Amino acid sequence: MEAVFWGGFFLRQFVGAPVFEQSNEVRPVPIRISIFHSRFARNALFVLLSGFLSAGDLPAIPEPLKVGDTERLEQSPLRYTGYVRVNNPSGGRGIASGSVVDKGVMVTAAHVVFDPDTLSWVTGVFMVPRHHQTYNPSDYTTRRFLFPVILREASYRDRVQRDRDGGVDEGLSSWDTFNMDVAVAARMANLDLRAMVPGNRYPVVGVDPERPESWLRKPFDKWILGYPSQTEAVPEENRGFMHEIGPDDFLFFWDADHRRPSTFRDSGGFWTALYYTNDFRVYRGNSGGPVFVRDPDFDYWVNAAVVVGGGDSTTLVRAIDEFVWELIEEASRQSGVRNLRRVDDLTAVADTAGESILLEWTNRSTAAAEVAVLRQAGLRWEEIAKVAPDTSSFVDTDVVPGGRYAYSVQPVSANGNRAPRSDVARVSTPGANKILGGAMGSALLAWATDGEVAFVPHTDGVRSGRVPSLGSSLISTTVTGPGELTFRWSVSSERNMDLPDRGTAVPGGTRRLYDAFYFLINGEVRRWISGEVADETVTFDLSEGTYDLTWEYRKDPYVEELEDAGFLHQVVWTESGSRAVYGAFDTGGGRYWAHWWGFFHRAQGGWQFHEELGWLYPVAAGDGFWAWSPLDGAGWFYTAGGVFPNVYFPAAGWASYRRGSGRMGAGAEVFNFGTGAWGLLGTGL
Repeated sequence: MEAVFWGGFFLRQFVGAPVFEQSNEVRPVPIRISIFHSRFARNALFVLLSGFLSAGDLPAIPEPLKVGDTERLEQSPLRYTGYVRVNNPSGGRGIASGSVVDKGVMVTAAHVVFDPDTLSWVTGVFMVPRHHQTYNPSDYTTRRFLFPVILREASYRDRVQRDRDGGVDEGLSSWDTFNMDVAVAARMANLDLRAMVPGNRYPVVGVDPERPESWLRKPFDKWILGYPSQTEAVPEENRGFMHEIGPDDFLFFWDADHRRPSTFRDSGGFWTALYYTNDFRVYRGNSGGPVFVRDPDFDYWVNAAVVVGGGDSTTLVRAIDEFVWELIEEASRQSGVRNLRRVDDLTAVADTAGESILLEWTNRSTAAAEVAVLRQAGLRWEEIAKVAPDTSSFVDTDVVPGGRYAYSVQPVSANGNRAPRSDVARVSTPGANKILGGAMGSALLAWATDGEVAFVPHTDGVRSGRVPSLGSSLISTTVTGPGELTFRWSVSSERNMDLPDRGTAVPGGTRRLYDAFYFLINGEVRRWISGEVADETVTFDLSEGTYDLTWEYRKDPYVEELEDAGFLHQVVWTESGSRAVYGAFDTGGGRYWAHWWGFFHRAQGGWQFHEELGWLYPVAAGDGFWAWSPLDGAGWFYTAGGVFPNVYFPAAGWASYRRGSGRMGAGAEVFNFGTGAWGLLGTGL
């Protein structure tokens, strides 16, 4: 589904445009926007359709507030923001906004430093950082900073020229030109390098490579800062002051669907890095102003985007992605300041026992004083270590088998400046997760967690982790039937109101579920719940065979509602028939394994061949089983999942088997608690 909108008002009320003293005639431009996969398509309230709605149907748009508290202006992120003045080759002058990201580096919108009349870049870009008073010409002699070098997308001018030649518009209008609308200005090393920010502490830059964990898609607070100078829209008492919008959980939408992110490139092969929202408006002069996102795990603001455009009630921002960070790195180099570089080759490998994970990377940051190692396991990111800058590896031993971990590393300078985080490296540890199994009362099953984030213990069972957009969190185990499976689960999430809150299959012809909790058997969805569903109990009778059981919480591209999680409270698996080994599953070729019992083969007539204890005849009894061994002097013994390697002999009492000592029934060592002596199974009891 597509909608075509006449975009002239984008430019007539273009917050993207700085206020030029020389105006340009603007013609309406058709802008094609795909809205099928956005939240707007869900509720039919996309703000560009506002002409078809009554005033009462439109959402309330918060107005920017004047920032007049001098003390607050010294706090981050306000102190990184300033207003920008340019001199156009055609003679016009403009005032817009920008943000400092390094001692000699500023980020703003590309159209701020581009003259559409001459199709050329401006000469002379000045910034007054942290300015919060009414415009004063003396600022440009006492506090101004000159940026003579402008770094931007090389083909930006060509796209503007293409639009003009095609008769579509005279300048900055096409959708993919907005997508490229970001520039980095640099000061040269031979100029005065007075600090533009007290203490030389600069904001963390949030590189957004259009992954599911995109900063602008995260349901975190955003804060938009700038210097609006649209005099007819801004109250007289606020004109000339810095304004703020937020902080609030503004939801930005990316013009993309559910395909892999690498497919989302514009006509020039660049990331579709343009986002839009209908939660607030900005004004002319806000162009180039920053969008900060609050990182709730580390409690600081991340500079994640640049304001590039908007209308009466919608705003466009250009995300800071890998390409923009490359411009910032080059500007830092030309300005002769820090050289913090982003680590982009992080790998994570788990050992075979599931007890440690090796991280390796290459650190090219010459200005780094240390490297922070970050880890996510479930609900939040945490800093688990800091290593020397010449270190290229780290071993995390604080892990458990059957776990799922995500890592990132971040170079840090001596005064606390940080490069953007590296790409995320995710890894699962082999083995069974006894912590998760115990939380659900089913520790004898071999549990593991996977997905973008791990399941974690909860007050009543386990819950999914903090799932990113288009991500999932899952927990799984394997059982061998016949038997009965009973589990109790719940969900707290956004729900598609076109569908019921639970079911066995999504009806044909309906839209996909939004956020939902699924139960799958051998990869096939057998149940789902979505919205608010509390303590539903489900039972399945499973016939003979091996079954992979998975509970998976999946998230759509947008919106976090309620707890945004699936909860698995209890799982009970009851084997039937003579299959007495709880939680065993077929590993292939007739070889079975249970994490508490080990490897064995099943034979006819109920016999079992244990690869350590030899031939056994098991008979189910309560939570465990009695087994008869043909070895001389062994006979019957009892054990269970929560008991083994301890075994009970009617004549000799309790004993403990030394794991790994036996081989096909020979050499199996047992310790007799009654006599306090070691012996062999069959002769030493």
